[in-house]
Amino acid sequence: MRPGASIALIAAVACVAGANSVRAADILRPSLPAVPVAADWTGLYAGGHIGYAWDSRDATIFSPAGGGLVSGSTSANGIMGGGQIGYNFQVTPSWVLGLEADGSAASLNNTAVGGPGFGARENKINGFGTVRGRFGYAWDRFMVYGTGGYAWASTEMVRTQQIGTINGAPPGTVETSSGVASGWSAGGGVEWAITPNWSFRAEYLHLDFASQSFTFPLAGQRIDATAKIDVARVGLNYFFDFSRYAPY
Repeated sequence: MRPGASIALIAAVACVAGANSVRAADILRPSLPAVPVAADWTGLYAGGHIGYAWDSRDATIFSPAGGGLVSGSTSANGIMGGGQIGYNFQVTPSWVLGLEADGSAASLNNTAVGGPGFGARENKINGFGTVRGRFGYAWDRFMVYGTGGYAWASTEMVRTQQIGTINGAPPGTVETSSGVASGWSAGGGVEWAITPNWSFRAEYLHLDFASQSFTFPLAGQRIDATAKIDVARVGLNYFFDFSRYAPY
C-alpha cells in the first residue's frame, strides 16, 4: 500500500471512532429537567361568574306624620350571574394585591302581605355589584385571597292596595318606588391558574346595605328597608398577559 493511501485510511478510521465516541457520550449524558418558572399573577384580567345568592330585608312602614306603623322581614334566593374585570400586582413572590369591579344580574323577589291599611309589597333586587380590593397569598399557580370594598344594589318595591282605601289609594292601586342602595362587601376565595391565560375561581361574598327609603304618595306611606345579600359563586378569568409563565 502506498504511504499516502495508508495515511488517508488511518484518518478515516479516526473520524469514525471520534463520531461514535461523541454519540456514546450523548447517550450516557443524563437529560436535565426544565427549570420550573413560578407563576406571576401580575396583569389585567376579565371574566364571568355564576352562582347562588340569598338575601334578607328588614322594613318599617311609616305614616305621613312620620310615625312607625309596622315592621317586618322578608327573604329571597335564586341564581345569579355576571362579569368582572380587575388587575393584579404581585408585590413579592408570594403576596398579590389587586383591584376588581363586578356586576351581577339577579332576581331576588319576595312578597309581603299586610292588613287593609298596609297592602302588599313586592321587594325586588334586580342586580348588584362591588368594587373591591384583593389581598392574596400565592403558591405558584394557586392563590387564596381575602377581599372587601364598596357594594351597590338595584332595588325596587311595588306596593298594591288590596282591601279598603288608604289615603288616596283605593283597592287595586299600584305604586312603584326604586333606587340604588349602597353599602360594603367582604369575603374571600381561591383561584387556580389552569393555563397561562385562564384561571378558575370559587368565592364567597357578603354584601350589607344601608337603609333605603321607598315612598308611595297615593297611599301616603314611606317604607325604610335594609338589605343583606350573601353570594357563593364560581368563575373563569382570562388574563391578557401570562407570558411570564412556564409552558404548561
